[in-house]
Amino acid sequence: MKDNEKIIDETKVIDVDEENTVKVEDNFEKEEVEELKEKAVQEQAEFSENAVKVEEILEKEEVKELKENAIKEQATQEKFNSSENAINLNEKDTKEPIKKQKFLKFLILSTITLGIYGIYYFYHLTKDINKLCEGDGKKSPNYIIVFILSIVTLGIYNYYWWYKQASRLYNKGEEEGIEIPDDSLAILLLRIFLPTLGGIASTYMLFDNTNRLASVYNGEITKEQVKVIPDHKGLIALTVIADVVLYLLLFLTFFFGILGLAIASDNSRISIEANNRIKEYIQDKEDDNFAYFFDDEEKKNITLTIENKTNYDFTNIEMKESNETKWNKNIMDKGSVLKKNDKILLPLEIDSFYRDYDFAFLDQNNRIHTITDIDFSKISGNSLILILNMKDDELEYKLIKGKNKKMNNTKAVKPSTY
Repeated sequence: MKDNEKIIDETKVIDVDEENTVKVEDNFEKEEVEELKEKAVQEQAEFSENAVKVEEILEKEEVKELKENAIKEQATQEKFNSSENAINLNEKDTKEPIKKQKFLKFLILSTITLGIYGIYYFYHLTKDINKLCEGDGKKSPNYIIVFILSIVTLGIYNYYWWYKQASRLYNKGEEEGIEIPDDSLAILLLRIFLPTLGGIASTYMLFDNTNRLASVYNGEITKEQVKVIPDHKGLIALTVIADVVLYLLLFLTFFFGILGLAIASDNSRISIEANNRIKEYIQDKEDDNFAYFFDDEEKKNITLTIENKTNYDFTNIEMKESNETKWNKNIMDKGSVLKKNDKILLPLEIDSFYRDYDFAFLDQNNRIHTITDIDFSKISGNSLILILNMKDDELEYKLIKGKNKKMNNTKAVKPSTY
């Protein structure tokens, strides 16, 4: 019995060992499978990454090739467009390109030549516009004819011509698919109502529109490139504002100038009236404060001493009020002579102290020497001394207690009466 039990136990042990062995083998197989799976996943990931890189490289090459092809096609298209644009403008002769209009040169030379260069310039501009707009049925006449018609119609035809040329350029651009600003009405209004700065701005606008069409005509730019050139709306607005300010300043200058003249004229009139009133007041005033050395009698008696320090002998001396034209008779005694380095005492009767007096001296050579506007009111007393002298053949005088005064003339007109 014991032997049998022992055998059974050994059999059980063997079964257990075999079972464990199988389990161990299964574990090893599972681990190997997991490793294989991980390697497969890793290899697949590496393969995918390499595939992506290859795809990126291929895409870059394709994009680069496409760009190069696009650039080549664009260059070819631009050449084709340039040729097409040059042909589309009525198949013009590209061997004779139209010259660009140089606005600054036109402005300077026209100013220097007083407009003569402007006539010459517009003569050629008219020919260029006719060439650009050939076939529109609105050919402009020679500019010399335009200039003459403008004079005959007092400038009306000139306004029409400017409007017509701007309109022709716009219509031709629209016909050929070239974007040209429609400035015809703006140019007309600027030239009519704002002829100063507006005239300059309208000239620039016409030149610029001509240049746009000529550039396509010459094959220098494409129709698409013309579209990016700004229009003239900003220039028109700026011109209107500047011209309005200019006219306002001119008006204010004229207004205040007229106002200043009116004020000056009024002040002058008031000053004359005031002076007249003062004279009338002084004349009528019976006050010793104004009489200086005269009494209240109508006639004033004074004693005048004349000292002759000239190189002439005076045979006749005449006297008159400065505001009168007729001379009095000789105030010296008949046959008297005032010799050089001598003096003479003359009693005089004058009308009023505030009047000025003139003297005429006839020398031995029958030449007249005059002194004018002697103001007796500056002298106090009733005895006056008149000292005569000669400098550079001109008579000078000095009135005692008065002021020196150089008088002109040894060529005075001979007095009318003696």
